[in-house]
Amino acid sequence: MQVLKSEIHIDLARESSRIDDLANSVHSLSILFNDIEESMNNLNTQADSINPTINDRNSNTQVNPLSNDAVTVIVKNLQFAENENLIEIMNDIIHKLRQSVPKKVKIAAVTCLNSRFHGKPELVKMSLENTDQKILILHNKHKLKTDENYKTVFIQGAKSRIERLIENNTRAILRELPQGNQFRLTGNGRILRKTQNNEDSEVDVPINHSKCVPRPNGAIKLGHLNVCGWTVNNNLLRTKIVEAVDADIFSVCETHLIAGDNLRINGYIWKGFNRKHIHRDAPKGSGGVGLFIKQWILVEIIL
Repeated sequence: MQVLKSEIHIDLARESSRIDDLANSVHSLSILFNDIEESMNNLNTQADSINPTINDRNSNTQVNPLSNDAVTVIVKNLQFAENENLIEIMNDIIHKLRQSVPKKVKIAAVTCLNSRFHGKPELVKMSLENTDQKILILHNKHKLKTDENYKTVFIQGAKSRIERLIENNTRAILRELPQGNQFRLTGNGRILRKTQNNEDSEVDVPINHSKCVPRPNGAIKLGHLNVCGWTVNNNLLRTKIVEAVDADIFSVCETHLIAGDNLRINGYIWKGFNRKHIHRDAPKGSGGVGLFIKQWILVEIIL
């Protein structure tokens, strides 16, 4: 009994020591929190005294209009000397647009940019007062083609680095597509088919694949689409590519079609070889191949 009593006293002493340690820790934390609150109050007081100075500086800071792509245009292939007044040249170009353009457009700033191509004239970046003025110039820029002095000058809207990157990637894709040279990328990002009479026209003439009309002399145009991942529910982009290209037979590789899956594109019949067996770790399958064949070919030729 005496031993048990002794052990209880020892345990109580140990717990009392722990409670004292916790009390000391709480007291230390309380002091620390008070110091932090005092420091925060001092920082807020200093910030309040600094803010008026910052606001005064910001009010005196002028924003460079040339950094705003929404009101800026780029003038290419303009021949000029270093000692010439760029603003006067730009005003002369604006007057060549005729009608009411010169009265509604006012230049905010002009600067020169180095050309990325050797032997080409420097680019001219011109900022206007608002977006409406920029749109007005872009709508009338084609009138420069009739002027002897500026017929080779080209005006386009300024674009951000991301927009230029997307545009360059789109052009690269068009170059790799079958008959991609039949399409062009407009200044506002649209992909349009080039017309036979005028490649500068923005008239979009879609291909009607549903017409079962043979080509002259029985010619057949072939195309190949090496874009993996064809499935029944994931084929919108690939379908648009096929519909945009004037080809009679398209070979397709790496479809993810299983058993009786079938692809449907207006004007074409799908003849494919699908996977019959798939691995449990790859439920979508892969390795399928097939052909999109124009309906008129199946009418003329029995496959």
